[in-house]
Amino acid sequence: MPMTRSLRCIVPLVAALMFASCGGGDGAERDPAQRASASSDVNALLRSTFANLSKMHSATVDLNLKIEPRGAKASDGPVTARLSGPFAGRGTGKLPEFAFTAELQSGGQTLNAGATYDGSKAYVSLMGTPYEVSGLVTRQFVAGYEQSLKSRKPARGGLVLGSLGIDFTKWLPNATNEGEAQVGDAKTIKISGEADVEQVIADLEKVTAKASALNVPGANGRIPQKLTPQQKAAAEGAIKSLTVDVYTGVDDMILRRLTVKADLQDAASKLDAGVLLDITFTKVGQKQTITAPSNPKPFTELLKAVDAAGLADLGLGGPAPGGATDSTVPNSSETPNNVDKYATCIEQAKGDAAKARKCADLLAG
Repeated sequence: MPMTRSLRCIVPLVAALMFASCGGGDGAERDPAQRASASSDVNALLRSTFANLSKMHSATVDLNLKIEPRGAKASDGPVTARLSGPFAGRGTGKLPEFAFTAELQSGGQTLNAGATYDGSKAYVSLMGTPYEVSGLVTRQFVAGYEQSLKSRKPARGGLVLGSLGIDFTKWLPNATNEGEAQVGDAKTIKISGEADVEQVIADLEKVTAKASALNVPGANGRIPQKLTPQQKAAAEGAIKSLTVDVYTGVDDMILRRLTVKADLQDAASKLDAGVLLDITFTKVGQKQTITAPSNPKPFTELLKAVDAAGLADLGLGGPAPGGATDSTVPNSSETPNNVDKYATCIEQAKGDAAKARKCADLLAG
């Protein structure tokens, strides 16, 4: 799988999952009576664990994704992606601070990148070099995230992701309580089961729609928000098995680890691969250090680096969250949405590096 195709598939989904998992409210005291054990009801554990996602106000995350082709495609080698780093909430309805680093390996290529937000400014890094993000782009993304939170309806049953219509307890209709397991610095209870493939696919549609609402760079228009009945049937048929393991904290029933293993096979598309997604949260609730990178280069220099890395056709930015075409960022009457103009400029450049670099003047604010 070419590097740019891998990015287009992975970046939007990872972003949506990550920001959906980050709580932003004030700290809450633990209830000593709420403890998980090897004898706890598995459905109650699942419901409490995902309801408590909103209580994860800070943590260090380590996300790993591996796609291992088999058969005729085995020689292509695996596609791997890793994202790690701390995040810390800034209060209810606010974009958390974070400092993530990422690495993608595909087809013999390696891409190193990173993203930092310290509550006022944002930075991205590419192949070890940091760049300060334009103020317009930062305000666009922050406003999009915060607007998406305001537009959510109260979650039914207390599930923080219930406002997306997602109840993760339905993913594992026949889950079992596997007892205690250590995850990093926490004792947990492991919950395992075969997932309901039809339910998972239906929910992933909502996750990809959320990625679009977050206005993730490179995601706009590149991932479908709605599958046709034929596409759903094909996807369900290609997933031969889907196993999910959930590790919830003994003391607080807050998620510490989530693993998803899938076996994909489809003769028509010559698909034959194994997929492993593994997300771990450590130092949950502890103080996190978010610092701006030293000596960042101006944002206009990022285009040159993107071009050099062979990623020029990914683009940056996109339309306002929710598909709006207003000339302002949501909840702002004064910030021009030059990100839209920039995205259009990039499309019109049609891969011409010189023309694309001139588009950066639209983001000088």
